[in-house]
Amino acid sequence: MSKNGRPLRFAALIRVSTEKQERQGESLKTQDTQLKHAVDQLGGKITKRYAGQEHATSGWERQQLDALLADAKKQRRPFDAVIVADPSRWSRDNTASEAGLQTFRDHGVRFFVLTTEYDLFDPHALLFIALNTTIGAFHARNQMQKSLKNRIERAKRGLPVSGKLPFGRTFDKAKQQWGIDKKKQKMMEDIAKRYLAGEKLEHLAREYRLNHSSLHKNLTKRCGDTWEQTFHSDDLNIHEVVPTPIPRLLPQRTIKAILRQAEANKTYQHGQARHPYLFSGFVICGHCNYRMFGQTNHGNRRYYRHAHTERVNECTEPRAWVNANELEAVVMRHLFDTFGNPAAIQRAIERATPNLKKLQALRERRDRVEELLKKNAIARERRIRACDDGLLPEDEMRQRLRELKDSDGRYHDELIRIDDELGHTPTAEAIRAVSEQAAAAFKKRAQRKAKGRKRTSARVVAARSLDTLDAMTWKDKRALVELVFTGERADGKSLGIYITWVDADNPKRRHKSWQYEIHGQLIHEQGVLPISEEAIAAWDEDLGGAPQQRALVKRRLVQSVDH
Repeated sequence: MSKNGRPLRFAALIRVSTEKQERQGESLKTQDTQLKHAVDQLGGKITKRYAGQEHATSGWERQQLDALLADAKKQRRPFDAVIVADPSRWSRDNTASEAGLQTFRDHGVRFFVLTTEYDLFDPHALLFIALNTTIGAFHARNQMQKSLKNRIERAKRGLPVSGKLPFGRTFDKAKQQWGIDKKKQKMMEDIAKRYLAGEKLEHLAREYRLNHSSLHKNLTKRCGDTWEQTFHSDDLNIHEVVPTPIPRLLPQRTIKAILRQAEANKTYQHGQARHPYLFSGFVICGHCNYRMFGQTNHGNRRYYRHAHTERVNECTEPRAWVNANELEAVVMRHLFDTFGNPAAIQRAIERATPNLKKLQALRERRDRVEELLKKNAIARERRIRACDDGLLPEDEMRQRLRELKDSDGRYHDELIRIDDELGHTPTAEAIRAVSEQAAAAFKKRAQRKAKGRKRTSARVVAARSLDTLDAMTWKDKRALVELVFTGERADGKSLGIYITWVDADNPKRRHKSWQYEIHGQLIHEQGVLPISEEAIAAWDEDLGGAPQQRALVKRRLVQSVDH
């Protein structure tokens, strides 16, 4: 009974710790029944319930408890006392418990555990509540730690225990076996094929009624053979990522092509800028491997320059710049010399075509390494059995297992190196396709200029060859640049134009000369800029150019710097 003789009005705090318990409802129903019987015995009535799923553990959101405390502070609160079925349902956090009990004391709210009232002004009662809270906190943290460690161990056995299954995969719990959703795999194969052909990902997402960002993540990160399960708990200081083998949706070569396309979309396949830069996204600092960006000064001089911002890889020459007109003129001349000359194309193809004997040797070595790994696995099992049978001392077994583990590590590293080298080696068909497309860009323009003209001598055709380069539109040149510089080198670095600085340590020559190195499809050239007249003459002598040609080359290179 309350002080005024009326029946006590109770606020029932009913909580469960998991969503599963809330869905099943058993714990909620049990607590509710217990509290009804207790309130009936006390001659009161339940006027408000605060029930649902929330943790009583420290650090977790406690919406129901916060709502109860907020109501307790109201002048016309809907209850006189709070009742719980067990002290653990009140709190497992001493700080929160003490704050809540202080609120009850300040506003005259009584506290019951079933039919037992605890005087919140009695030190013994407060000690009992605090002890129960501490014990409850220990059990909760201990259970949480066991649960998390158990999930991590299950993940290490290849079982899915963290969130939803990866996209397009299935898991048979009875057989403990992974599978593939064939319908989703077929969808991703179609999307990958069309994305690599040039279709926009947002359009493909709309067609298949998928979220654009989710599709991008699935396509770039979730089609391989590894799924990372993450486990994080700041409260327990547990942070672990477990790689889990899963069946792949797409071949590794296709995934690499998708990643290259995605990178290209970020770096150079954008709308037209105010000041066009022919090699935007393809000029790379040779000191730190970061891409340089275009900038135009107040005098409308265009440059490719290094960023001033701090990067992960510190650069020794972060303030250097390159004259864009000069670099573009020289590199385009290199491209023209390679792809505008049939004999040069044939030589480039012969240089770039993979060495079949070398490739065969790599494949044979790969097969041999895989065979050695299998033998190591058999040897490991034999030593374990011999130790179990008492035929091999445990110390000796451990030593031999360590040796096998070290050997496995070396073999796995070698496999990664071989696969990387094989993966970055283009096929002869791919090389010829690139050469034909690049040559077609020059041939098409040359045919347009020659249309309607009478036949002329080879000397005149040679003199007019650079007219073909000049006649190409900026769009045609850019398409050629993207064709030649899209992809990766054999060492895994991006194709592009790498810039290093000549005599960078000499203050008098700083930023006055630089070396360029062209790494592209079928082309690997280098030189120093600014280019000298002797270099221009030697360049054209190598090509057998006529005097008119050399003069034309010289004039155009000089004009490119002046503009």
